[in-house]
Amino acid sequence: MPVEFTYKARDLNGAAYSGVLRMESADAVRDFLAEKKLIPVAINIKTNSLWIRLRLILSKKTSHEELILFTRKMNALYKAGIPITGSLGIIADQQDEYFADVASKLRSDLEQGYSFSDAVAQHPEIFGDTYVNAIKIAEQSGRLDIVLDKLATTLERDLETREQIKTAIRYPIMVVIMVTLAFFALVTFVVPKFAAFYDKYNAQLPLPTRVLIQINHLITHYWPVLLVMVFLAIPGVIRLFRVKQFRRWFDGFLLKLPVFGKLLNKIYISRFSHLLGVTFGSGAPLLAGLDTVKSAVGNTVIESEIDLMRQQIQQGNTVANIRHLLPHFPNLALSMIQVGLESGSLEYMLQQVSSFFDREIDYTTKRLLSLIEPFLILFLGAVVLCLALAIFLPMWNLIQIFHPH
Repeated sequence: MPVEFTYKARDLNGAAYSGVLRMESADAVRDFLAEKKLIPVAINIKTNSLWIRLRLILSKKTSHEELILFTRKMNALYKAGIPITGSLGIIADQQDEYFADVASKLRSDLEQGYSFSDAVAQHPEIFGDTYVNAIKIAEQSGRLDIVLDKLATTLERDLETREQIKTAIRYPIMVVIMVTLAFFALVTFVVPKFAAFYDKYNAQLPLPTRVLIQINHLITHYWPVLLVMVFLAIPGVIRLFRVKQFRRWFDGFLLKLPVFGKLLNKIYISRFSHLLGVTFGSGAPLLAGLDTVKSAVGNTVIESEIDLMRQQIQQGNTVANIRHLLPHFPNLALSMIQVGLESGSLEYMLQQVSSFFDREIDYTTKRLLSLIEPFLILFLGAVVLCLALAIFLPMWNLIQIFHPH
């Protein structure tokens, strides 16, 4: 299995060279350098790949923005007539540590004879299937600059949608966090005082207060067990989401949520239109494009409907005749796709579909807070009612405690 090596070498004139090579062994690296008439100075196994992947996981937003910047720079440099290897070298010198390393790896793969799409495919944690396939099709059609521009636009739109949703739900999340902190403060500091007072007079606390006391007892006496259970549950949940049946059920549940379900559905349809427009516009056949984008949409229910659409079109059916089989595809989207297929302007119609749903997403996210406000009020009302009963019922019952005395 190939391993990544870092190397430092000098040519016959003493000029220094360094880089990263993916080879079977250090001897293979020496042979490669010898073919380039370079004298190796140091060859070491690269050891920071795990840290870089961890950094990617911990900074999804930053890496997404960096991927957009990388794609834009590659497009600009390619249009300027600079070869891909040279473009990657320039980007490796300009980007931060993470993407400098990625660009260096891509350049090293190209120097070893990999195509650009094959080199990109070596990094699935950064470049998705749609990105890789679009690059591969662009290489075959000679339209790399157009495809890179469309990929960057699609990535930018996806990032913008994510940021809009985060902005819309930031306030509700802060409210829920503050209520949760207040609940734990009440359970930890206030309710135990009532318990001690009532125990002194052998009186029974009201049911809501007893429930909170039991929660306090559970947290204070069994927190190590709870912590261990949480850490054990995390890998269990991860494995559960890898089960196809559960993931499909969960994705279907998301689409049925009162407020977020319709918004998520619009996001998935917009993403589908953007990605299919990129692959079809780069020269891929429609069936191949549908097969490529289905796994990149982000929802297994929508993915299965896209696969069903591909099968039906392959069998000669029209999109208009299979609307009843695609419940999560709006009629407007299907109608425009059908018109694009009949008129030979599918790429243009896909752009219109994505633009329409992008506007719908903007409108919905701006109204998101007002849409979820009733649910937020109900949640806060229920929590406040429970806390009020737990605090005030014991105070109302004090007269029953002191009356006999």
